[in-house]
Amino acid sequence: MKKVTGYEAIRIAVDCEENDSVDIKAGGPPTLGYDFYVDPEKVDEIINIIRDELHKQGQSVMSISARGTRIVKKVWTKDQIQKCIKEGYPGGK
Repeated sequence: MKKVTGYEAIRIAVDCEENDSVDIKAGGPPTLGYDFYVDPEKVDEIINIIRDELHKQGQSVMSISARGTRIVKKVWTKDQIQKCIKEGYPGGK
């Protein structure tokens, strides 16, 4: 049996804009945005950081929500999230 190790994290889903119909028909998601897995104790702080950074970068935002928990190998830090949004990595990758 494989031992599961990691951090319990909450997923913050950020929907920024609707995807175009051609990409959706090819299997893409209906909305484009970011997913960040963060420390459950820092959810409210991280949501504020995300909102501020999106505003600073002039990116639109449709919704931000915290959804469910998962065991992950690493959680996102404030600096990593800001860099990701600044560099515009869709999907939070």
